Amino acid sequence: RTGALPIVRANVKESGVKTDGKRLLQALVFNWLLFGTEAHAKNYSLLLDDRAARLAPLYDLNSYLALGGTPHAAMSMRIGRTEYVDAVRRSDWLELASLVGVDESWLIDEIRRQAAIIPTAVLESWAALRLSGASTAGAPILLGVRRAGGTAAAVRHVTG
Repeated sequence: RTGALPIVRANVKESGVKTDGKRLLQALVFNWLLFGTEAHAKNYSLLLDDRAARLAPLYDLNSYLALGGTPHAAMSMRIGRTEYVDAVRRSDWLELASLVGVDESWLIDEIRRQAAIIPTAVLESWAALRLSGASTAGAPILLGVRRAGGTAAAVRHVTG
């Protein structure tokens, strides 16, 4: 399994674009919290122009929670040196923060921020789909997010 470290080393750090480093870290946090099993290296792209390479918007997003995923699920891309959702440690995140050159407290706050808003965002999205008459296929994700509690134990372990 490819980790985030090679992507950061090869593209973000060398370019010196701190905003893309933060965007990559935000994407990794999002996929970690939602058990994003398709968040492998081939699903991160760069947009090229005459001046620089920039991180492209995220695509091919999914959640293993919809399939009844367990906290010990293997991620497609490691966080630091860890590949299992429930095994990611604070040191894994801090290593990435250091490599990208962002403040460690910014990253820990971002993990807390996303963990707080994702369950509500999933619920509101699912409710909006139901009101519009669209398929309720998102229900398993909603149930998974509730069951995982936004991977609450892992978040508490990482953020302290």
